[in-house]
Amino acid sequence: MSPSAIGSLTNSKATSYLLVIDLLKGYFKIQDRDDLHEIREKATGKLLTLDESLKPTLSPLLAWAAKTLLMYSS
Repeated sequence: MSPSAIGSLTNSKATSYLLVIDLLKGYFKIQDRDDLHEIREKATGKLLTLDESLKPTLSPLLAWAAKTLLMYSS
């Protein structure tokens, strides 16, 4: 694979993550200034409001979402 093709692939993955991040931020009402605690609080509240049976999925989802949102936030 050529270096330009690798660069395009990397940019494509970054763009995909940015789209997911924008979706998560909008859905959970997360602002750029929110810290990890605020992100977890907003996501937990929203998910448990949807369905209490989602509780077992909170830890892995929050770990991924918080890390991703903080890593790629502007």
